[in-house]
Amino acid sequence: MNACCGITQGSMRGTVLPLLILALVPSTSRATRPVDPLPAGYYSFDLASTNGLVQADDVLVHPGPTVVYPGVGLGLGRPGDELDALSSANTELIGPVEFAVLFSVDRDTIGLAPPDPFLVGNGVPYNAMDQAWRGHAAGDQYMSLLLFARWGIIGPPLRQSYQPGNTLTRNNFNEGGTGFDGRPAASAERMTAPAGQDSVDAMSLPSGRSALRDDPLYFSVSSASPSLLFLNTNGSASGADVFHDPDPLVGGNERLYATAGDLDLQTGDDIDALLVIDEDGNGEFDGGDQVIFSLASGSPSLTLIPGASPDGAAADVYVVTVGVVPQLFASAFDLGLGAPDDIDRTDNVDALSFTPCADALFCALQHGIRAPLLGDHDHDGDVDLDDYAAFPDCLTGPQEAPAYVPPSLECQEAFDGDADTDVDLSDFDEFQIQFGHAL
Repeated sequence: MNACCGITQGSMRGTVLPLLILALVPSTSRATRPVDPLPAGYYSFDLASTNGLVQADDVLVHPGPTVVYPGVGLGLGRPGDELDALSSANTELIGPVEFAVLFSVDRDTIGLAPPDPFLVGNGVPYNAMDQAWRGHAAGDQYMSLLLFARWGIIGPPLRQSYQPGNTLTRNNFNEGGTGFDGRPAASAERMTAPAGQDSVDAMSLPSGRSALRDDPLYFSVSSASPSLLFLNTNGSASGADVFHDPDPLVGGNERLYATAGDLDLQTGDDIDALLVIDEDGNGEFDGGDQVIFSLASGSPSLTLIPGASPDGAAADVYVVTVGVVPQLFASAFDLGLGAPDDIDRTDNVDALSFTPCADALFCALQHGIRAPLLGDHDHDGDVDLDDYAAFPDCLTGPQEAPAYVPPSLECQEAFDGDADTDVDLSDFDEFQIQFGHAL
């Protein structure tokens, strides 16, 4: 039995639910973290981000954002350098491994698929379209509702029904259990102005999902980065070049993993998101290696790769293997993206990663950011005696009390029913009203 929602994995796909329409109404409530937050990883912000604490070529971790690998350790560090994509070797994807795709989008993305009705009905209502409507989709991480293997979608008749879309798994704020510490510090529930938002431009989990640091990295940089000419000195520097650094804490170890030509791409292409599978971990594109990637809007290969989407091709994901030309890995539509727009905006995948998964909807219920449920301290989808037992440790009394200490964010999210940033007896009254409720 799934603790979060009272359903079994096997019953999900046969569950018949009425069509639910999500009411996108501004809220002062905070969303709540997933039942099982995804592990923290590396990420970066783009040049246009407002976060003045870091640079666009720094590799970051939560909390902070904290610089774990400065740009100079990757052979970058010049004004205007921008880290466009990150990956580890991902050797754990060798073999028949099933996974859900994790991705970020840019500021112009509007999304195509509304929140999935099944997920909405089970308390996981947020996705890229919803967050774009609220004004802060670019600082988030989303998870596909389709499953993949390293060659592409695992679809019917093999093991799942076709269910394109995505769900929010990590917020620019910290509701994902770990966040990107981006600006604005907006809950998934909150409406903000789209201007001034940080944009996650690259992300990766460490190899083998090990501890952060001391991890070889694969990366690409924007075609406008001044350091690109120093990283690729063969006369054909491209935003579609992929580099390898076995020790990002020490500068000078960077080398080409694959040129644009090696990947059968154009020099004018710009790789915008990256998932490298380096089978032997040798830092060279050889053998059975694969590169899963997306391209920035305007890349010439977007009109050349068979199957590219007529709308939102920059939100397509492609795969290339040694000796095999690039192919479509996942269309924008498969990810719930690709909506045409009449003001020249187009959806764009800006970063890629993955999480192992055997059932996409079950993983979405486990890892998706959840709707507010006042009193649900342990995030299991109900308000019960476990939450009652947690209330005394969160009790602060009113702010006017002499010994007042602000509650932790977790306590505030769970128990601050009147939204006055303390947890006192008036909140306990609200808690009693909610006791016994479930999503």
